[in-house]
Amino acid sequence: MFKAAKWELDYLHGPRPAQEKPTVDAADRNLFSRVAAMKDPKTKLAIRKQYIDTLKALNRMRAAQGRRPVYLRGLKYGIVVDN
Repeated sequence: MFKAAKWELDYLHGPRPAQEKPTVDAADRNLFSRVAAMKDPKTKLAIRKQYIDTLKALNRMRAAQGRRPVYLRGLKYGIVVDN
């Protein structure tokens, strides 16, 4: 994270009616899965760190919206997940 940054763009899905599918939580988790899929374990650490930082930023966005964080160790990295 950049120390001088005053704000971040929020890439999460906005609120929607409870009956609308997919739920906001499911849509957010889909986003997390797709970012994790791009993190190739064979790439350089500096590149992998960018994906880790992105996932951490998405969790900060979830916290700012009152949502529980996604457990990052439970994601499948480097594997395309079609959901």
